[in-house]
Amino acid sequence: MKIKSYKELTVYKMAMESAMEIFRLTKGFPREERYSFSLSLSLLVSLSLWLFLKKGG
Repeated sequence: MKIKSYKELTVYKMAMESAMEIFRLTKGFPREERYSFSLSLSLLVSLSLWLFLKKGG
């Protein structure tokens, strides 16, 4: 099966699900904490995903 878009990758779908769950969980946080926490998690997830794909996932 040929992949036509990165959106078809399982790892992409999992990352999007994780991101949406993080946004849902942090929605009730105070604004300053929500931004800081979300940014930190976003950077962590991005780096983890990049390393996973670099290794050949």
